[in-house]
Amino acid sequence: MASAISMFAFNYVLMKYVGAEGVAAFTILGFVVYGYSMVCIGFGQGICPLISICWGAKETETAINIRKITNNILFVTGLVIAGIFFVTGKSYAGAFGCNDSIANMVGSGFRIYAITFVVMGYDVINSMYFTSCGDAKSSALISSLRGLVLLLAFTFILPAFFGMNGVWFTAPCSEMLTAIVSFCLVKQQVKKLQ
Repeated sequence: MASAISMFAFNYVLMKYVGAEGVAAFTILGFVVYGYSMVCIGFGQGICPLISICWGAKETETAINIRKITNNILFVTGLVIAGIFFVTGKSYAGAFGCNDSIANMVGSGFRIYAITFVVMGYDVINSMYFTSCGDAKSSALISSLRGLVLLLAFTFILPAFFGMNGVWFTAPCSEMLTAIVSFCLVKQQVKKLQ
């Protein structure tokens, strides 16, 4: 549901401030974002049963280590994807047969959006980790912040001031602020365990 709402909001804002070319540029970049988010979700779903079993068996240190290892794998993967598309973003857009204006938008979009690939995995994994530990409140907080609350707030605020660049900054700002909250929740859990 959050995905549908945020997509509607993005399309509305893009048509209002940039037009059809902005929608096309966002869609082209969105294919990569969607693909990488599926990788993150796949890793998250893979570790959920392991963490649940460890948590139930009171092997909390093992559960925490699984989370850390997965976060590190996705951090490196995110860095690689960010680096590739930071450099080749405009060429990638050209593969869709779009004009130079849209290709330039996609190229600059990838340069701004790059941080999202680095942070997204951390937020997704921590949300699924808390679900596996039976902490639904923390999981829901992370998911709702990154997928709806902050994303919608930034979607309506940033493009009004920065146009297309504001659209590109929406996800990085949402993910980074969510990562701060996520980090605090992890620290809080560790403190309770100690």
